[in-house]
Amino acid sequence: VEMSGLARGFMARRFSRTHEPRVDAANIDCTADWIDGACLMLRRVALDEVGLFDERFFMYSEDEDVCYRVRQHDWMICYSAAGTATHRGAASSRRDRAAMLEQFYRSQMLLLAKHRGRATLAGYKLAMRTVLLLKRLLHPARVRRAECRERLQAFNQADRNLIDKPKEIERG
Repeated sequence: VEMSGLARGFMARRFSRTHEPRVDAANIDCTADWIDGACLMLRRVALDEVGLFDERFFMYSEDEDVCYRVRQHDWMICYSAAGTATHRGAASSRRDRAAMLEQFYRSQMLLLAKHRGRATLAGYKLAMRTVLLLKRLLHPARVRRAECRERLQAFNQADRNLIDKPKEIERG
């Protein structure tokens, strides 16, 4: 829904992967589902309880996976505005954009299969293909159409790689 551009206004927060923190008087927001791994601190006792990062994820979604498991064990994920960090993002993904896009979609598929099952994964694949194809065909800007074509190719390659390795998508 977010990728399609249909989530606007009050619906945007419900369907967006991005969470704009709403901090309290102590500069804390404990309503986050996950924190970007570039600046993620976890309690050792929580990691001992839920396990370390899943090595099937590379570059993307490993933070979402571990935060999901942390929340499943009744820990909270909190954002703190008390400190700052600077992440010089996209340094790795700029080197080989196509490979990193494929890796992003692969990780998203693994995450859904692991925590939501094959039916949700199938729904995600259908929705993403539909949105990317429609945007590729209908977007008025040529640059955006080319980007959607590149994303669709990466998505399809990620899907083919998962089909070749069915054990990877078994629930963990």
